Amino acid sequence: MKTVNILAKNLRILRATDNGRQDAIAFAAGLSRTHMGTLENGKANPTLETLEKIANAYSVTVAYLLTDHSK
Repeated sequence: MKTVNILAKNLRILRATDNGRQDAIAFAAGLSRTHMGTLENGKANPTLETLEKIANAYSVTVAYLLTDHSK
């Protein structure tokens, strides 16, 4: 699986687990809801800075966001 798809899957799972709204998570990460949506759909490649912001918003590591947990 491509890394961008792993990230997208993990973002969707984290948001569902957190019962969060996309706009709330985006706000916490300092991103637009639209940008979060493109990341969750695997249609964008985030910068390292963006990955760090998202990881901080979810209180996880960047490595966690990029790891395939379904194995």
